[in-house]
Amino acid sequence: MGQADMSNKPHLVFSCFLTEVDHVATALGETASRDNGSVYQLIRSPLDLEEVAFGKPSSSGRTKKKAVIFEAQADPVCTVLVSNIADGWHTLVNVLSARLNVPCIQINSTADGVINAFNQFEIQVPGMESRVVHALEDGDRWVFFEKGPIQPFESPEHYKKRRIRDRLRRQDLMAYLEALGIDAQSEDFWKGEGRHGIYLVQV
Repeated sequence: MGQADMSNKPHLVFSCFLTEVDHVATALGETASRDNGSVYQLIRSPLDLEEVAFGKPSSSGRTKKKAVIFEAQADPVCTVLVSNIADGWHTLVNVLSARLNVPCIQINSTADGVINAFNQFEIQVPGMESRVVHALEDGDRWVFFEKGPIQPFESPEHYKKRRIRDRLRRQDLMAYLEALGIDAQSEDFWKGEGRHGIYLVQV
């Protein structure tokens, strides 16, 4: 099992639902069918993350939305959602999280050197207040924010670093996931060969 080079992705954004992919697919179909403002199709197809602009999602409101879910090799079972939207299709993820009633982790990270840098994680666990931590570049300054109960996998001592940009880096997000049993730096986690995904496509 090799290591995937996640450091060169300009914009790394995805969500992990700690449940089987069929469970998420059912909720995805129900959610899409109730969106009266748009029409969506669910398509099962070979997994190809290029189809959802992985690493370079769009921030344009004119982009037709597309997402894919697939079951990653992780312990516990993890279904990953990747979209072509820069915020990771945050509203959809939140609706699915509430409908599924399972833990959900959202990751949003820009690589070093990207303008308007941003690193954030959000974890939603049934019966618990959501935990959100981010460090972002806002014009000529950096802003750090956190809310919700600190989780056992976090390194809160990092949040006291003098430079705000150093309080939450991409490597910290990967370490948090690994502590939860999700090795997002593994090639096997993302490898598409021989695997299928379930795509939600706006038409």
